[in-house]
Amino acid sequence: LVDPHADMAQGQLDTAMERQGWTYATVPVDFPVYWAYGGLDAVYTARLWEQFVPELQARGLTSVYHLDLCVQELLTRMEERGCLTDIPYAEEQYEIFTRWCTETARWVQDNYGVSPTSNKKLADKLQELGFTLSVRTESGALSVAAEVLRQLDHPLPQTALRVRQISKIASTYLRN
Repeated sequence: LVDPHADMAQGQLDTAMERQGWTYATVPVDFPVYWAYGGLDAVYTARLWEQFVPELQARGLTSVYHLDLCVQELLTRMEERGCLTDIPYAEEQYEIFTRWCTETARWVQDNYGVSPTSNKKLADKLQELGFTLSVRTESGALSVAAEVLRQLDHPLPQTALRVRQISKIASTYLRN
């Protein structure tokens, strides 16, 4: 969207980090490629903002951006000062969420003969149920992305969507 070479610095940094066995925590701060990557990241972010701000304003979404900035500030302070986490509670919730996903996936399999996480089989089943899927992925497969599933008024796509959401919450916020 900004520059066809935008990912070059990322690729160079990834290659150097892999060769040297560095992580973002151990890459030398005076490594020139690291500086180029960091500098270009800010430039590309500013360019993307300039490119998309008219559309965001037209849709009334600039407040979402400002909310994100406020939350980011809060989270940064929490990270700097520390934030207590109830590990046993998080582990318990993770188990509850994953159990729900497993049981719900079993229900979908029993009632519809497909896994809610198998995109191809889900797309095939939805077509078999009479839904017309017209959006395709970059690889040409029929899309069962969240935007597509939300538009379908039927228990199968809604349940598949919910399984994805709960699974994502569990793995992102509760697992570690």
